[in-house]
Amino acid sequence: MKHLIKYAFTFIVLLLCSFQGFSQNDSTKSYITISIRGKAFAFFFIEDYFFRTATIGTEVFYKNKHSLGVDISFWRSRSQTDDPDPYKLYDKIEKRTYLYVDYKLKLIETKSENTWYLNSYCRTGKYVMWYTEYENDTSSINLDFINSTAEGVFTEFGLGIGVKRYFNLNRTFGIDFSANMAKRFDRNDKIVYDTGIYEKLYDVKEQYVLPFLKLNLFYMIKNE
Repeated sequence: MKHLIKYAFTFIVLLLCSFQGFSQNDSTKSYITISIRGKAFAFFFIEDYFFRTATIGTEVFYKNKHSLGVDISFWRSRSQTDDPDPYKLYDKIEKRTYLYVDYKLKLIETKSENTWYLNSYCRTGKYVMWYTEYENDTSSINLDFINSTAEGVFTEFGLGIGVKRYFNLNRTFGIDFSANMAKRFDRNDKIVYDTGIYEKLYDVKEQYVLPFLKLNLFYMIKNE
């Protein structure tokens, strides 16, 4: 994963340098535009679920019709489980750090400054999961399983539809949202605890279909 981050950072720097060269040639019309994009926020959901995430990346457009983007992203979630009383019992914590690459094909541009597009993407990176326990002397629930952990890598491919909304007339700043369906391939090493059971599992392979919502703010640093 460290190598992927280095490659992505180098790619972003090279893009910025190359497009600086494009902008200095006023005699030739450029069909290439570029933006920077990202986000950073945290969110509570129904008190028992909390996540925080951060993204930084860039997107390159060709003739305002096609685009290719790359991001480095971080995601951490915590879900809390209570007993019937209710007392806090334990938290499940998941963390993903990944490289995200997407391609977009512009569909329509409306008078309300919305741009609709088709989206395909791939993201790949590292996954870690573990539990933390709250002190609760009144609970008789067996919590041996919270010693379980998982650590490995994942790769995910998705397709969807998205929209960009510009906040100003110059079309330089806005928000980008896409809704996707994806297939994820996990490969993890796991330590599994249960009542009287302890087991180590290596290279556990899993795959499943899931929705993926993508949101970024963006700023155009070079227009046509």
